[in-house]
Amino acid sequence: MMVNIDPSVIEGEVRAPPSKSLAVRFLLASLFSEEIVTGLPEGGKGLASDVQVALEAILRLGVSMQWSKGKLHLCPPTSFPPFVEINAGGSASLLRMLAPMLAAAGVSARLKGDVSLSRRPITSLVRSLQAAGVKVRHNNYALPMEISGTMRKGDLVVFGGESSQQVTGFILAAALRGGGQVRIIDLPSGSYVELTRWALSQVGINVERSGESLSVGPPRAGRFAVEVGGDYLISSFYASASLLTRGKVKITGLYPLLNFFGDHSVVGVFSSLGARSEFSEGTWAVSGWEGDTKGEVLNVDFNSSPDMALSVSPLLAVTGGEMKGVSRLSLKESDRKRGIAEAFASMGLRVKIGHDSISFEGGRPKKGVFDPRGDHRLAMMASSLMAVSGGKLLDGYCVSKSDPDYWNSYAVLGGKIRWERDLS
Repeated sequence: MMVNIDPSVIEGEVRAPPSKSLAVRFLLASLFSEEIVTGLPEGGKGLASDVQVALEAILRLGVSMQWSKGKLHLCPPTSFPPFVEINAGGSASLLRMLAPMLAAAGVSARLKGDVSLSRRPITSLVRSLQAAGVKVRHNNYALPMEISGTMRKGDLVVFGGESSQQVTGFILAAALRGGGQVRIIDLPSGSYVELTRWALSQVGINVERSGESLSVGPPRAGRFAVEVGGDYLISSFYASASLLTRGKVKITGLYPLLNFFGDHSVVGVFSSLGARSEFSEGTWAVSGWEGDTKGEVLNVDFNSSPDMALSVSPLLAVTGGEMKGVSRLSLKESDRKRGIAEAFASMGLRVKIGHDSISFEGGRPKKGVFDPRGDHRLAMMASSLMAVSGGKLLDGYCVSKSDPDYWNSYAVLGGKIRWERDLS
């Protein structure tokens, strides 16, 4: 379905969607910890598709589940099945986090995904599994993949390579088998490892880090209450649309600002770009611009939070400026560097793409038509700028990968949208 967006002022108050990153980590932790999970939609209706496939995966592995009064009660399996087939859909995070856990549990598995995920490289994941003594069959380092055998005893070595997600997978695998040492080679996104450490601390597991080595503690007995806080980067698309249309927004339900650079740091990055951007007790308030940011060169470690580049792109597309440290954007669901350039070019804005940089000439956007090619973040990014100019997205439903309720929240904040069926 295509969505037409008319110019509007984005303002008001909305609750942030559940963080996909936290939700997947907490769901997978239920393979070894009993949890009471809050922050997900009642009964699981309206889950992001990446979270839905993670929930389906843990149920296949024997986790018991019960919903009651907005809380999800998860209990670890008493035993694991000898074989399981998992369809990860479009979720690279589920694939890369779950595969090491399956190997740690001695579960043979066939792992597959949708067309987009099947195009993405899994070289580092395969190498890491093989280094741990796991037998792996793969399609030229892509899906489908079959694993068998159990991880050898002793320390684990994981190759970060394309993503930090398999690093998280090996941390979870170490926890599943009672704790141990994990050594990282080539870590691309340290912030997500820190997010994993924080998430596991919520279920009683201590993960100590010393350089590129991690010491993972054993699971503790007990029932742990965890909350899936709101997603900062999805929320940032409302924030940027509000800034661009001179509105004011409050976004509630976010998890705390943590003491490392990560997705939550977008609050401070917006401030560095001249926005009045403030956070207090789970609420992010954005209330306008201060100062001249034209030509800004962002000194931000986008390698630690690559998706944040899409959050600030709508602002730089108007003011002009440059982002560096964005080479990994080409390894995501789509080539996001190219997608950023195409989205803004459709609205009459010039963007220059380098190997590790994106330069924005700046200017006022015009009404445009953009095909995000199934990439949820590119669609959301374009919607921020189309709140100013108007335009059409040729695929509006792709946002369900991370937030099925995105367009409802956009409309609650005053965004004017009209759906149109593609009859071609």
